Amino acid sequence: MKKSNNKIEQKNEKKQRKLDEFVYFPLYSALMAGVISVVFFCTCFSGEFKFVGMPVFVTWIALTCLFLIVFCCSRIFVQTTNKSITVLGMVCLITVGLSVILMRYARFTLAIFTLSSLLVVLILSKKEAFISVFLNTIVFLALIYIYNTYALEIPDYTMLLPLAIKAIASILLIILYKPTFNRLKVIAISLLSGLFTLVLALFINIFAFKFGFIDALMDAVWMFVAEVGVAILSLILSPIFEWVFRLETSMQFLEYISFDQPLLKELAEKAPGTFNHSIQVGNLAERCAYAIGENVNVAKAAAYFHDIGKMQSPEFFTENQTDNYNPHDDLIFETSVKIITRHTELGYETLLKHKFPRIICNVAHEHHGDSSLNYFYIKAQNITEGDVDSSDYCYPGPRPTTRISAIIMIADSVEAASRSMNMSDRKGLINLVDNIIKEKRESGQFDDCDITMKQLAIIRDTLVESLVGIAHTRISYPTRK
Repeated sequence: MKKSNNKIEQKNEKKQRKLDEFVYFPLYSALMAGVISVVFFCTCFSGEFKFVGMPVFVTWIALTCLFLIVFCCSRIFVQTTNKSITVLGMVCLITVGLSVILMRYARFTLAIFTLSSLLVVLILSKKEAFISVFLNTIVFLALIYIYNTYALEIPDYTMLLPLAIKAIASILLIILYKPTFNRLKVIAISLLSGLFTLVLALFINIFAFKFGFIDALMDAVWMFVAEVGVAILSLILSPIFEWVFRLETSMQFLEYISFDQPLLKELAEKAPGTFNHSIQVGNLAERCAYAIGENVNVAKAAAYFHDIGKMQSPEFFTENQTDNYNPHDDLIFETSVKIITRHTELGYETLLKHKFPRIICNVAHEHHGDSSLNYFYIKAQNITEGDVDSSDYCYPGPRPTTRISAIIMIADSVEAASRSMNMSDRKGLINLVDNIIKEKRESGQFDDCDITMKQLAIIRDTLVESLVGIAHTRISYPTRK
């Protein structure tokens, strides 16, 4: 029965994929093309039906084919999800629609073309941002060609140069952006992009279009003002897209590493030892993530909340025991193991309840994998002369599925183990970190994530350097006689 059910599920998944590929993309492409066509022609033409009807139909057909090609290529080569494609389409509609309206009624030449690249890089990734630049470029090329074909007696392709300037400015924005940027830095790179467009537009207007200096300067200044508007509009729209599409963005994680987070304050109050341990793990994880090219904000936020499940029974964890009393002394080993291993599932459920991003919830669930609790396992072996089922002394899993989960698994174990040794002993720290990584690797904890041996070596070196830095010495101040 199970095999037949699995086959049915696999067939349903294949059908759903075919539906996505052969129905979703064409329908979505046609809808986007229709909206852009109507906005463009209603804004740019006189409104006579006999003059507008055929151009709208031709534009709709052309743009539908273009969108379909772009979406299918992005799905095949970049593994873009349906959610990402929907976001790309919405951003393209907003960008093209507003740009056409501003070109018609204000002195803005392709004013907010860079909106798509900046907004997409904020809420998705650089790959999708490059796709958005390509998508908007072909849309504007198609619109410029059709406009010159149907609306003008004498074709005028002077819009191609501003389009090229804006496309280059968009690529510059994407290259300059880093996931660690805050809102002020986003505005800063937008201003830098605006200065680039100002200088380039001024040069082209004077030497290519033979404008007077004042007219050329005014046109370039308007393009710079447009870039400032793009930065402000992106920062306004990005939280709206995050909320509507439930996106997990880099800026969103900046809010989770703030000590004003209610859940983090509760952890500091109920389990101060766990709180301090989590902060130290966060610092280590941040450096390791940076060293191997992962998102440092995500790693730090996930580390801060990875032990949030310990709030349910903080006194059962050694970092919170301050009166030399260990409640595990009054319990049998099996009960102690259940209490300790339960904290990963409790943390996962707590974070889901508070609607934290999925990756933070998963790290709380995965940071111990299905590794063994050696302390209780060895004690049980000594009492029962080795006849102990090891599976009864393991975490329930799952194993880490991302590199960030693997980083926090290693940093968590290293930070806890390093407290019992002299951290100024560099060779001892190297052996400690090596043994922890080797043990995790040999027990298969990294089998479900795509971390490499080279990245593990980088993480080892980074942890050693960080721990040695923590053990720096201070001079002793003399007492006043």
